[in-house]
Amino acid sequence: MNSAIYGVIERLCGLPGLSNVVLLGEKDKQHIRSLELPNNEGVFSCLSRTYCLAMTHDESFRPALGPLVTTLGEVPILPPLPFPELDAKDVISSSPNCLVHKFLVSRFSMKVTSNEATLLVGFNL
Repeated sequence: MNSAIYGVIERLCGLPGLSNVVLLGEKDKQHIRSLELPNNEGVFSCLSRTYCLAMTHDESFRPALGPLVTTLGEVPILPPLPFPELDAKDVISSSPNCLVHKFLVSRFSMKVTSNEATLLVGFNL
């Protein structure tokens, strides 16, 4: 892991409400693509960035900066959302589905409580 990514992870770990910050590798990204629902555009957009971090957040983290669900006709779409806490290029965030959450918690031995959810943040440097 290069020093810029290490610095990003350190900064995010210092924010209230965020924990368990990990960098996803290509195999992890591929597995998440196979588990995620096709209408979760936010997750697929995060995974398309050069870097994608997974983390957990609790209710002390700020509220989402946009609608979690929009619709295209009658189809619900989960869009990518801004993540201004990270100063990088093309930064977006999204919440993965329950299967991806369980995979991430298991894969990275994340210590989570019942009130925490996972979040993906994708970006370029």
